Amino acid sequence: MEKDIYTFAAERDRNLSRVVDASAGTCALGPSKKVKAAIRKAVRDVDLYPDPNSRRLRKFFSSKFGIPEDCFLFGRSVQGLLELIPSVLRPGTIRIAGPALPLYRKAAAGYKTEVILTSDAAADKDAGPVMLKGLCVKGDLLLISNPNRMTGRMADRRELFEVLSAVAESGSYVVLDESLVEFTGDDQLYERAGASDNIIVIRTTAHFFGVPGLELAYAVSSPATILRLQEHAPAGVNILAATAAMTALKDKTYIKTAKKFTDDERRALFSGLRKIPGMAVCASDSNVFLLKIDGDAAKVMSGLSRAGFLIRDCSDIDGLGNGFLRLSILSHDMNKKLLRVLKETMV
Repeated sequence: MEKDIYTFAAERDRNLSRVVDASAGTCALGPSKKVKAAIRKAVRDVDLYPDPNSRRLRKFFSSKFGIPEDCFLFGRSVQGLLELIPSVLRPGTIRIAGPALPLYRKAAAGYKTEVILTSDAAADKDAGPVMLKGLCVKGDLLLISNPNRMTGRMADRRELFEVLSAVAESGSYVVLDESLVEFTGDDQLYERAGASDNIIVIRTTAHFFGVPGLELAYAVSSPATILRLQEHAPAGVNILAATAAMTALKDKTYIKTAKKFTDDERRALFSGLRKIPGMAVCASDSNVFLLKIDGDAAKVMSGLSRAGFLIRDCSDIDGLGNGFLRLSILSHDMNKKLLRVLKETMV
């Protein structure tokens, strides 16, 4: 079951500084120096209400990604956008590409829902979203996370494009949650989403840019679809979150550094995890790893908890269940400590 870092620390009577959140999926480097400086400067404007039309954000994002300003909708969280979209589109059935975080189930609450397992944690290669191609029905909605937020894997591009074409032809909808995509360096769906009434891409600054406490989430789709969503969306975005987002997206040095850091640590951590007996690890394209514990997963969780590591227990995830754990890439030193603790608990 999912547990937040505050509950985890309170249960162990520890300060937050003495626990390590390996469950969150955020960049271990944290926010850049430029982002921190920009936030301090922006504090002088917190006496102003946020712009309900997000004019600066629209102009900035349009220039950054080369698509019209009216193709963007901004929100306070990915979960908020995921819950907004079905409430506006009113789909007949929501089909979720699993394994998937509970927030997708929450977004689909009140609708007929199916979870289609397109990612096999026990296999070297995912079945892929092409499984959803034949399930595109007019008025229905597909929810796909890419990379998958449980396995960290990217969908096969050719297969994903087949699904997007089927969505457009059938008159159904697809929401692509790309919360972890910056870790992969893949950035090619904005233009297609901006030209389609049926495709909605969601991204966030929380993970790659390391600012979950000042998250800015945004959706990209056609002007017509964005207008429908905008009419029901909460007005305005936190001024500090908007400032952090624009500063982060302009910081090319941080983006390059964070990508290289993730690539290097992913290779090292994957290599170390594979050497631990009694445990299988899925190859990842992003900054999270899914583990399958052959023995007593509760014992492993307990050992990690005593060492101060919060790991994502996947027992509540459709298609996974008991024995599966998900962890995030941490700092180099913490990754080494994590491997050491895992080896000790697996004995």
